[in-house]
This record gives sequence, C-alpha cells and structure tokens, in this order.
Amino acid sequence: MIPIKLKLFNYKQFVGEHNFSFEKLNLISGPNGIGKSNGFLYSWEFLIYGYTDKKKLQDIVTRTKKKGYVEGEIKKDNDIYVIKREYPTNLSIKKNNKLIGKEWNLTEKERYLRKIFGDINYFKQFKLIDAYDKDTNFLEKGPTAIKKTLLSINTNKLDNIKTNLLDIRRERDRYNRDHLELNNHYASKKRLNILKQSKLKIENQQMELEKKLNKAKELYYKYKANLNKIKDNISTAKAKIYKVIHYKKCYVCYQTLSAETRNRIIRDRKQDIKNETINGKKIIPKIKKYKSLALKFKHQMQKLTFQWKKIKNLEYELETKLKQSKFKFTTKDVEIVTKALKKLDGFSSSYLVNRIQVLEPVVNAVLSKIKFKIKFDVNEHGKFNMILTDDKKQTWSYRDLSSGQKLILQIAMKFALLIERGDSNTVLIADEGLNSLDSTNLLHIIQLLNNFPFYLIMILHRFKNIPTGINVIDLKKEFKSTTTH
Repeated sequence: MIPIKLKLFNYKQFVGEHNFSFEKLNLISGPNGIGKSNGFLYSWEFLIYGYTDKKKLQDIVTRTKKKGYVEGEIKKDNDIYVIKREYPTNLSIKKNNKLIGKEWNLTEKERYLRKIFGDINYFKQFKLIDAYDKDTNFLEKGPTAIKKTLLSINTNKLDNIKTNLLDIRRERDRYNRDHLELNNHYASKKRLNILKQSKLKIENQQMELEKKLNKAKELYYKYKANLNKIKDNISTAKAKIYKVIHYKKCYVCYQTLSAETRNRIIRDRKQDIKNETINGKKIIPKIKKYKSLALKFKHQMQKLTFQWKKIKNLEYELETKLKQSKFKFTTKDVEIVTKALKKLDGFSSSYLVNRIQVLEPVVNAVLSKIKFKIKFDVNEHGKFNMILTDDKKQTWSYRDLSSGQKLILQIAMKFALLIERGDSNTVLIADEGLNSLDSTNLLHIIQLLNNFPFYLIMILHRFKNIPTGINVIDLKKEFKSTTTH
C-alpha cells in the first residue's frame, strides 16, 4: 500500500477541497489542533475501512457542511486503486481506471478492500508506529502476544487445522464412548417408540399410585390424630379419678364432696375410660391398615421410578445411537487424530524457530545504531523469549529500555515482519510516534527507510534541520493559502 495522492473535501478541519501528493518520505507539520492526525491518519482509516474515531459518523464532516468525502490514490503491487468514500455511505473503487463492483453493496465493497489491504487490526498493528498504544505496539503486550504476532502470517491456517482436528477427535471420542455403552441394545426407531410408550405407561401408573399414596397418608394421619385425642381423653379421666380419690374437695368448684358424689364421679370417669378404650381399639387396625398401604404404595413408586429412569437412560442412549448411526469410527481413528494434534503443536514451535532465524538479521540491522542486539529463543515446550544484549554483553528486558529504544525496537520488528510477509512496499504512519526519538536516532530511522522498501508519513509537531529528500506538507501554509484563494 503506497499512497500517491489524497483529496479531502469538507473532512473534519479541511473545509472545501484540499489535495496532497506523497513521496517516499513525508513530513506532516503544523500546530496542535490544525488537523494533522485527522488529515493523514484517520482519513486513511476512514477511506479504506470506514473506520472513524468519532462516536457519530456525522462528526467526520465539518460542522458547517453536510457533505464530505475522502479520495485516495494508492498503489498496491502493480495496480493503481482510486478509492472515494463519501459521507455517509457512498463508496466507489477503481482499479487501473476501471470501476470495480458497481453492482456490489457497501458490505461487499468493504470486504473487497479488506482482501486487498488487510483489516483495520492489521493496519494498526503493522502500519502504525506508536510507543505506547498496545493496539499499535504489540511489544507492550508481552512474550505471548509477540509469539502470536510472529506466527500470525499463518495463524488462521494453523488454528483452522487444529480446530478441525479437535472437532474430529471430539466426535470420535463421543462415538466410541456411546458405542461401548450401547453395544447391548440394537438401535431402531421401533425399539425407541416401544421405550417411549413404556415410559408413558409407567408415568400413568405413577400418577395413579401417587393418588392412592396421598389418600392412604391422609387417612393414616386422620386416624392417628383421633387415637391421640382418645389417649388424651383417657389421661384426663384418670387424672380426675386420682384427684377425687386423694382430695376431699371438688377439683372444679373446690367444695367438699360427699361420699356418694365422689363415688358417682369415679364411676362416670371409669365408664369414659372404658368407652374411649373401645373406640381406640377400633381405630388402631385402621391406622395399621393405612400405614401399611402407604408403605406399599411408596415402595411401588420407588420401583416404578427406578424402572422409569432405566428406560429414560436407555431411550437417551438409543436416540444418541440413532443420531450417530452413520459413524464408523474406531479407537484407532481417535489415536491418529491425537498424534496429529501433537505433531501440529510441534510444527508450530518448529515453524516459529525458522521464522525468527529470518527475522533476527533484519531487526539487528536496525538496532545496531543504538548498540543493541536481539536474539529470539523458543524452548522444547514452545515457550518464547526475547533476549536483548548491549555492546557490553549486558542483558536487558523490554521493560528496561527507554521510550526511544522501545520505539526503535518496535520499528525494527515491523520492518522485519513486513519484509518477511512480502508486504514491504507499503507505507508506515507515525502519528507523533517519533517524538520520543532524539534528532540522531530520528535521522537514523529516516536513513534506514531510504535503504528499506518502505514509505513513511510522519506527523510531527516540530522537526528541526529537516534533511533533504523529505516531502514537507505544512498545514499552516496549506490552510493559509486556501483562505487566501
């Protein structure tokens, strides 16, 4: 992706039409708030990806205008693309002066652009330079993220292979497990229907039994309560007899009782005891009867529940068996897939080792200016580590580096990865990302870019002693000249 021209019309701070041309090295200068980032970073993101840093899409146009667009001419490989994205949803694409996808909708056009230029995450991760933003600087995320980035060229392929292998193993494992459980039962729809009917029959029996059980319990507790009441009445009568015998006064009115009255009370209470005892003897068989029935029904319910669960499990097994009736996998199949997964893990580590051997020389060529050298290490378990040493053979971690050193390391890694990916003829955009470099290191990066097949758009607030060969776009002069005209 090599930018050739950019046209902004009523885009953010750019009121009216503004045209810009690019060379290999480009410097965007101007005071804060004039539109450097909007015009030369976010405009590309909006143009190619429809991406905006604003919450509302209408915020991309100027406050005083309702229409605006970004148009860019870009070289990719040997083709020239002219892309024009208008607010809010119009998008046109020309390839070598030929209109592309005239019949496509917006989604199909954007899919085409992603296929040509990569997605927004790829753009941010590999085409932008920033010392602190983790979306831009993957080195800030640690060894695991670095390893993933190094493998990212074929990550999707490896992940798809691994996912497919895991799916195959999972299905075959489940089949073999179910096969072992079901080998005593021939799976057929007829047998399955018989099981369903048997289960329904048991459910009906359970409902009837539950009614009988509840009725037996109800009568048992009813007669049990009556018997307890009789026992209470007998206890009360005995207590009254005891008081009449042992006390001279009435236990109710506390008047002195005559012998005749005393004998009458004792005789009446004894008759009460006799009557209650007779009633109790009549109730006890009923209590035993309904208790026995309740236990019998409960036992039958438990037996039916056991049968129901057994049929339910068998029904589930047969249903599973019928679903997998076309499977013809063996334990050997599962073993083969498991071995393939292990080999894939080994291949990932081996592939990473080969990749870093290619990347190291390129990264070290950039780091030589700051007297550092890098070595990537992958152990037998696939654990990745990045070892930095200075000219005094002292070991450094990434966290120990200064902001400028971190930035140079990031640039070196991006150079190496883009070259290794075959995406070297492309632009890098540094939105104030080079501010942490001193003038010596900044000139070193610019000189390297002259030797590497990369283009640069650097957005800087200030740059003293600008070397020759840099295309300077001074927005202060741009807006002044536009106002004058």
